[in-house]
Order: sequence, then structure tokens, then C-alpha cells
Amino acid sequence: MLLSSLLENCPDNIKKYFIRKRFKKGESIILQGDNDRYIYFIIKGRIKIFSILPDGEQYILTYLSA
Repeated sequence: MLLSSLLENCPDNIKKYFIRKRFKKGESIILQGDNDRYIYFIIKGRIKIFSILPDGEQYILTYLSA
């Protein structure tokens, strides 16, 4: 299902809470250990999903793009 179709068919009582937010390159969206209560849709761009190891090193899990 395309994102545009999902958004068009979403009930109004849910759609009213949608917010378009832009992130700068390198800006964190969700930090490891956070309990975020939002759902994010990638409309344009690319994100890196990674975990921080106990020694502080980044372990890249995957990249997602739209």
C-alpha cells in the first residue's frame, strides 16, 4: 500500500494528529532506550538504523529510504 493511499483512507480522528516534521542530516529521531509514542513515515530521504554497543561503537543494522 502506498503511503498516500494510507493517509487518504485514514480516519479523521487519527489523521488530525499527523504532523509533518523535517529532520536535518545527522539529527537523531529516536534514541536507543527511549520509549517513543509516535510512528514515523519516511516520505523523502534516508535514515540509518543503528545500535550503540557497550563500548560506544555504532553497530549499523540497516538503512531505510524513500
